[in-house]
Amino acid sequence: MFFLKTRTSKAEQLLSLRQASLGCVFTGRIGSGKSTGLRQVLKFLEEQGAYLCICCIKPDEADVMGELFPDAVKFTPSSHKFNLLDYEMSREGGSSSNLAAFHDDLSEVLTRADSQKQEAFWKGGAHDTLTHAFELAHHVRKLQGKQATYSEVYDIIMTSPQSLVAAASPEFRKSPCGIFIEALGRHDPALAEKYCDWFMKRMPSIGDKARGAFVTQSLNSIKPFVHGPIAETVNGQSTITPETMMGQHTILAFDTLTYGVSGLAFNLMVSWLCMECVLRRKGDFPYFALVRDEYHQLAHAERDVRTQAVGRSQKFIGINAFQSLPVLEAALGGGLEAQTQSKALYGLHVNKFMMSQNCHVTNDFNSMVIGQEKRMFFSGSQNQSQELPWYDVLGVGAAPNFGYSQQWHYRVPPTAFMGLRAGGPDNDWTCDAIYHCGLDGYETVSFKQR
Repeated sequence: MFFLKTRTSKAEQLLSLRQASLGCVFTGRIGSGKSTGLRQVLKFLEEQGAYLCICCIKPDEADVMGELFPDAVKFTPSSHKFNLLDYEMSREGGSSSNLAAFHDDLSEVLTRADSQKQEAFWKGGAHDTLTHAFELAHHVRKLQGKQATYSEVYDIIMTSPQSLVAAASPEFRKSPCGIFIEALGRHDPALAEKYCDWFMKRMPSIGDKARGAFVTQSLNSIKPFVHGPIAETVNGQSTITPETMMGQHTILAFDTLTYGVSGLAFNLMVSWLCMECVLRRKGDFPYFALVRDEYHQLAHAERDVRTQAVGRSQKFIGINAFQSLPVLEAALGGGLEAQTQSKALYGLHVNKFMMSQNCHVTNDFNSMVIGQEKRMFFSGSQNQSQELPWYDVLGVGAAPNFGYSQQWHYRVPPTAFMGLRAGGPDNDWTCDAIYHCGLDGYETVSFKQR
């Protein structure tokens, strides 16, 4: 019945780049046509002049997107390099602390199983360990006219002395940590003292448990970039950077089903670096869209909320897709905090494409998002004070009684989302979505799979 109150439209009649910069999100059950709808919206945004950076989760996603956008640069482990460490340490305004913060957040995403966060002491210690290791490797390699690598950072932390006695031993001077400190000391003794103090005095003095936690957490956060299928991609001379991605279509072909944790880590780091890059742009620049299908795998509440909240003025378009609110909550760690974060992320995407859905939690929330309206209900009856005569067969002598009331009802009831077409031959290869743009109205949108 609610379809009588809508008009059926096509995606290209709905979204301008300005409207899309308010954020776009697709929700729907498995097989509802989210990817189909997302690709058609992307094609229209590309035709209007937006540049796309597409994160790939599924193995065939890079090939499908490559056919849709033949001019896009397909970034694979063997095609390009992006030295994350050198990029952040060398750019204007970059810092080791900022890079360590990336890895702090990366570690949380890769290991989150519940809503409990690391204690501040352990997290702060790992952060400081990474900060000093990044700086030490970068300073030494810069003096040598080279670029630091994650492997060198890993070795510095791994060979840091376990005790004050070990720090004073000849063996330590031959270790990677000792060699880097000594190399820096020959050029800048005052600067080298900072790293001597941390690695040779403070860390060996805090106790085995604390030092072990600092080392373990910091090494785990950089491990995907040291060992595994993408290690070569993040070391060496960069052939692509977030700045170049701002002016071209880029497909990050590091799907998580093929490259596992390493692929997820790379997608996350590039996404965050692109988000920071787009927010610090100045002057005249084109629209930039960060595309994340299977968004629940790549979501980070704090970074995504910050970017989406202010991205409109920087011509940032966040366009994402996920199955349901409970799926997003589970991916964020579960618990009350994750529920709040998932609703905040969903709410910040103003343009919502609500597709066929079997999750009652998501359906209820979508109905609340679209809103309610007052409806008038009438009732009537006959009030007879006494028995009618036998000849009053028409009930003329009965006294009629009328009443009415107003009640609030969902404009789109939760059950309506279950009836939307989900594509395939049974639906003439057509997927439906109820589109809500953050205003009072809503309408149905249809996407053709063929």
